[in-house]
Amino acid sequence: MAGRGDISEASEALRQPQGVLQFRSDQWQVAKEPMQPADDPIFSVNADKVGGIGPGISFAKKMQSLTQDHSDIGLLLCAKGGSGITAWGLEGDLYKETIKRTHQAQRTSHLKGIFIYVGEGDTSSYEAADNWVESFYLLVNGLRYELGNSLPIIFAQLATVSESRRAARTHGFIAWDYLKNLQASVHMEHIAMVTTEDLPLKEDGLHLNTTAQIALGERFALSMLDIINIQKEFNSR
Repeated sequence: MAGRGDISEASEALRQPQGVLQFRSDQWQVAKEPMQPADDPIFSVNADKVGGIGPGISFAKKMQSLTQDHSDIGLLLCAKGGSGITAWGLEGDLYKETIKRTHQAQRTSHLKGIFIYVGEGDTSSYEAADNWVESFYLLVNGLRYELGNSLPIIFAQLATVSESRRAARTHGFIAWDYLKNLQASVHMEHIAMVTTEDLPLKEDGLHLNTTAQIALGERFALSMLDIINIQKEFNSR
């Protein structure tokens, strides 16, 4: 997901963290917010031009804290705000560019896991929402085929949407709650879902605010560590 939290509300440790890198412009560099480049030819959208705090850096700092390992953690952001999951089909530009950039990053690093937060664009109708689970399975299988069969993948369930935001759209996000139930039905090996329903929104009534973005990153870290520990236990038998 593209970050939308207010940068001015984040601590200096998150805006310019120590020990966190970002793969950008074909190289690793010190991570800083906003991580979403405004001029990205593939992933940029008009609504993302300003950029904002996302969950990536808070995830990295939480992982370092939980593991007491302060080795550098690298992040690669491939996000397009508002895109539905069908936009991430295996023949589409978003998926192909994600694989391309990940392979470039892997030349000098090791991929440890993937985070997915997508669904807003699939809530305009029940028909669109019904495609989500199958499309998600296809996406996960494609990513694992290209990048590693046992990669931990954490995905975020949709949060909430305000009544005023619903009223502002002709479709009213009619399938929002329906899709959340579908997301909760997903079961695959080495995959976990984190909930976001309790996290606060920005004034726009749709996107997570800064506090929520930070909390989401920490939830990603806790869930990722759970999967890693389960894999370690299984492999040690």
